[in-house]
Amino acid sequence: TGVGMSVRVCFQKKHSVINLWKRSLSTPALRDPVIGIIVGSSREESINAKLGTYAGKLMNEMGLNVNHISLDGLPLYSQDIEAKGFPSEAAHLKKQMEACDG
Repeated sequence: TGVGMSVRVCFQKKHSVINLWKRSLSTPALRDPVIGIIVGSSREESINAKLGTYAGKLMNEMGLNVNHISLDGLPLYSQDIEAKGFPSEAAHLKKQMEACDG
């Protein structure tokens, strides 16, 4: 819980900054901001995955929209693969990241 508490304190300190950011974007023409969370480990018991989930939960509680972006199935970079065409998994990742504001 020490790490979890540190994450909570960090987000609480940033809470006022996030609220200011949301207010600056909250005109009728704009949507609520979306925060993307990417975790580099696909292991089920990954500490990083647990922290990413916990951080997402805290951000949701602050009223932010969160998008957990998975790297599963993403091929390693290769010019040979790219020369044959942009991999669909990479195109999907790009779309997910472009949909996020931070």
